[in-house]
Amino acid sequence: MTTKAATRSREVSYSIFAFFLMIANLGSALTSVGPMLAAIQSSLGLAGVAAGLVVALIPPIFCGLLAGQSFRMLQIHYARTN
Repeated sequence: MTTKAATRSREVSYSIFAFFLMIANLGSALTSVGPMLAAIQSSLGLAGVAAGLVVALIPPIFCGLLAGQSFRMLQIHYARTN
């Protein structure tokens, strides 16, 4: 394996490790919304449907936005290194 290929392999390995570390850290934040829903609903004055939408839609939307942004960042990184 050449030095450039070894470096790329190491960078990909670190990126995958960082991704799973981020998932592990965000897991508790995403799952803690359900038990606190009553407090969130009363403090923000949300109706039941709006509170349900917060739980159902907000986490996937943010995960999708972050996934797209991280993909763009990786593309920029690899474009600069090549």
